[in-house]
Amino acid sequence: MPLGKPRHFTPDPPHIHANHLPAATKPPPQQIESAKERYYAEIKRVTGVLEGHLAKQDKGGDGPWLVGGKFSYADLAFVPWQQMAVAFFAEQVDLSEFKQVKAWMERLMARPGIGPVMQAAFQH
Repeated sequence: MPLGKPRHFTPDPPHIHANHLPAATKPPPQQIESAKERYYAEIKRVTGVLEGHLAKQDKGGDGPWLVGGKFSYADLAFVPWQQMAVAFFAEQVDLSEFKQVKAWMERLMARPGIGPVMQAAFQH
């Protein structure tokens, strides 16, 4: 039986692409500002989707979390991308309006297996 097309396609988060624009291996003679602005807008859009989703979730004892009212791999999978948006693009993208995402990331970074690892990763 042929495998066929995958049912879901998840493109790389926009943070990854925006990060490569200024640091391309062979930079173009000029930066394409409209392309960079599109990626910055996409970072904000994705963060807005997270904000809306978190706002609808059960708060539980220590939530809200992305799935099932408790910490899961879904939450963990977003940590590097959201950290990248804050660490690399804070000057270009203001994410301060996303209170749910900020609180969620603070809860994630407070976990012993996440915060220290991410801090070490971003120091290199």
